[in-house]
Amino acid sequence: LAPTYLALPAAAGGQAAAGGQATTEHVALVLPTSLCSSEVARSLAADLSARSTLRVVSLPHTEGCGVSDERPAARTLLGHLASPLVRHALLLEHGCEKTHNDYFAEQLGALHLGGSEQYGWASLQKDGGVGAVKTKVQAWFERQVAGAPPPPPRA
Repeated sequence: LAPTYLALPAAAGGQAAAGGQATTEHVALVLPTSLCSSEVARSLAADLSARSTLRVVSLPHTEGCGVSDERPAARTLLGHLASPLVRHALLLEHGCEKTHNDYFAEQLGALHLGGSEQYGWASLQKDGGVGAVKTKVQAWFERQVAGAPPPPPRA
């Protein structure tokens, strides 16, 4: 199923798309894979937005741990990753959830939403805690925007 792109009225912080149509701004996404990484993802997104020209968002949620059926919530998160408004996306796992990074890498591949190299990956447990993850996430986003044209000014 191919995505449908809609011409949108200009929004504050929007940018011109090909053909001069207005679109909303692109965002960078720190996507927590579970409740347990949601607060850290929110904090990282706020810090990155304040320190860079990127608009970085997170999508905290309450899913991913101890559920009997992870598919509904995972479909929602995969939909966010597939959004044409997401320019860069990094997934942040706690490390013990049912919907961990490997789960999402497998789902992204099965849905042909890009290989694992297209996304950033961080783990609070495997990478050594919040401080180490913060350093890793900042470095990943810096590499993504190196040499890219600057985004339009924020309104």
